[in-house]
Amino acid sequence: MILAGASEATCNNVCMFTFASPSATVNSVTSAFNSVTNNIEITVAGVGFLASSSNKISLLIDGVQQNFKSVESDTSMIFTLSDIKKEATSSITILFEDGYPTNYRGLTPITFTP
Repeated sequence: MILAGASEATCNNVCMFTFASPSATVNSVTSAFNSVTNNIEITVAGVGFLASSSNKISLLIDGVQQNFKSVESDTSMIFTLSDIKKEATSSITILFEDGYPTNYRGLTPITFTP
Protein backbone atom coordinates (compact mmCIF):
# COMPACT_ATOMS: atom_id res chain seq x y z
CA MET A 1 0.00 0.00 0.00
CA ILE A 2 1.32 3.45 -0.88
CA LEU A 3 0.29 6.41 1.24
CA ALA A 4 -0.95 9.45 -0.62
CA GLY A 5 0.49 11.87 1.89
CA ALA A 6 2.31 11.99 5.18
CA SER A 7 -0.89 12.89 7.00
CA GLU A 8 -2.25 9.38 6.36
CA ALA A 9 0.65 7.83 8.25
CA THR A 10 0.33 9.99 11.33
CA CYS A 11 -0.98 8.81 14.70
CA ASN A 12 -2.07 11.46 17.16
CA ASN A 13 -0.56 10.26 20.46
CA VAL A 14 -2.11 6.78 20.38
CA CYS A 15 -1.91 4.24 17.58
CA MET A 16 -4.21 1.27 18.17
CA PHE A 17 -4.63 -1.82 16.01
CA THR A 18 -7.21 -4.54 16.39
CA PHE A 19 -6.49 -7.95 14.95
CA ALA A 20 -9.51 -10.07 14.01
CA SER A 21 -9.72 -13.75 14.86
CA PRO A 22 -9.77 -16.12 11.88
CA SER A 23 -13.23 -17.27 10.79
CA ALA A 24 -12.16 -20.94 10.55
CA THR A 25 -10.44 -23.52 12.74
CA VAL A 26 -8.66 -26.52 11.26
CA ASN A 27 -8.50 -29.71 13.35
CA SER A 28 -7.09 -32.34 10.99
CA VAL A 29 -5.99 -33.16 7.47
CA THR A 30 -6.34 -36.72 6.11
CA SER A 31 -5.96 -38.38 2.72
CA ALA A 32 -7.75 -41.25 1.01
CA PHE A 33 -7.78 -42.76 -2.46
CA ASN A 34 -11.03 -42.22 -4.39
CA SER A 35 -11.39 -45.24 -6.70
CA VAL A 36 -14.26 -43.62 -8.65
CA THR A 37 -12.24 -40.55 -9.70
CA ASN A 38 -8.86 -42.30 -9.46
CA ASN A 39 -7.49 -39.44 -7.34
CA ILE A 40 -6.11 -39.00 -3.88
CA GLU A 41 -8.44 -36.69 -1.97
CA ILE A 42 -7.36 -34.59 0.98
CA THR A 43 -10.05 -33.90 3.57
CA VAL A 44 -9.65 -30.91 5.87
CA ALA A 45 -11.78 -31.08 9.04
CA GLY A 46 -12.58 -28.21 11.37
CA VAL A 47 -15.25 -25.53 11.79
CA GLY A 48 -16.23 -22.28 10.10
CA PHE A 49 -15.60 -23.31 6.51
CA LEU A 50 -18.89 -22.04 5.04
CA ALA A 51 -18.02 -18.48 6.07
CA SER A 52 -15.11 -18.50 3.60
CA SER A 53 -15.26 -17.98 -0.11
CA SER A 54 -14.28 -21.36 -1.57
CA ASN A 55 -12.29 -19.85 -4.44
CA LYS A 56 -10.07 -18.13 -1.89
CA ILE A 57 -9.02 -21.21 0.12
CA SER A 58 -5.52 -22.54 -0.55
CA LEU A 59 -3.90 -25.79 0.54
CA LEU A 60 -0.18 -26.20 0.02
CA ILE A 61 1.65 -29.41 0.78
CA ASP A 62 5.40 -28.92 1.02
CA GLY A 63 4.91 -25.67 -0.90
CA VAL A 64 2.89 -27.26 -3.74
CA GLN A 65 -0.61 -25.86 -4.38
CA GLN A 66 -3.35 -28.54 -4.32
CA ASN A 67 -6.64 -28.47 -6.26
CA PHE A 68 -9.70 -27.25 -4.37
CA LYS A 69 -12.70 -29.55 -4.92
CA SER A 70 -15.50 -28.53 -2.54
CA VAL A 71 -16.68 -27.36 0.85
CA GLU A 72 -18.78 -30.33 1.95
CA SER A 73 -20.16 -28.65 5.08
CA ASP A 74 -19.17 -26.09 7.68
CA THR A 75 -16.83 -28.74 9.12
CA SER A 76 -15.34 -30.45 6.04
CA MET A 77 -13.74 -29.52 2.73
CA ILE A 78 -11.99 -31.58 0.07
CA PHE A 79 -8.99 -31.00 -2.18
CA THR A 80 -7.58 -33.35 -4.82
CA LEU A 81 -3.88 -34.03 -4.80
CA SER A 82 -2.27 -32.28 -7.75
CA ASP A 83 1.39 -32.98 -7.08
CA ILE A 84 3.70 -33.88 -4.21
CA LYS A 85 7.44 -33.93 -3.71
CA LYS A 86 7.47 -37.11 -1.57
CA GLU A 87 5.16 -39.69 0.04
CA ALA A 88 5.03 -38.01 3.45
CA THR A 89 4.43 -34.33 4.09
CA SER A 90 6.73 -32.14 6.09
CA SER A 91 4.66 -28.97 5.73
CA ILE A 92 0.91 -28.35 5.42
CA THR A 93 -0.26 -24.78 4.89
CA ILE A 94 -3.92 -23.75 4.71
CA LEU A 95 -4.86 -20.19 3.92
CA PHE A 96 -8.34 -18.67 3.90
CA GLU A 97 -9.27 -15.27 2.51
CA ASP A 98 -9.02 -13.78 6.03
CA GLY A 99 -5.68 -15.44 6.80
CA TYR A 100 -4.47 -18.59 8.48
CA PRO A 101 -7.12 -20.60 10.37
CA THR A 102 -6.85 -21.24 14.09
CA ASN A 103 -4.66 -24.28 14.81
CA TYR A 104 -3.01 -24.33 11.36
CA ARG A 105 0.40 -24.86 13.01
CA GLY A 106 -0.84 -27.91 14.91
CA LEU A 107 -1.57 -30.09 11.88
CA THR A 108 -0.04 -33.54 11.81
CA PRO A 109 1.87 -34.49 8.64
CA ILE A 110 0.18 -37.09 6.45
CA THR A 111 1.39 -39.94 4.23
CA PHE A 112 -0.07 -40.59 0.78
CA THR A 113 -0.73 -44.14 -0.41
CA PRO A 114 -2.88 -45.00 -3.46
